[in-house]
Amino acid sequence: FAGQSTYSGAFNPKEVTYERVRPDNAYKPSKDMFDGTTTNRTDFQPRETPAVIKAVRQAGNIGGEQHPFQGASTYKDDFAKMA
Repeated sequence: FAGQSTYSGAFNPKEVTYERVRPDNAYKPSKDMFDGTTTNRTDFQPRETPAVIKAVRQAGNIGGEQHPFQGASTYKDDFAKMA
């Protein structure tokens, strides 16, 4: 074994000339003046938002008598503990 494979012996590199298919796109500045506005700003004008309406708190909405929380739930009542 001389250190040369059949691939490197049979397939020698070939020089290929590089040709661009099309020319580079050169920078062409716009003829119009840049004003900095976007189509989003021109198409969608801001509208006034309606005032926030607060909920009316009446005496009938609030429970008159407050009881302490008993800690009962359907999970605690209905769950059968597996041993």
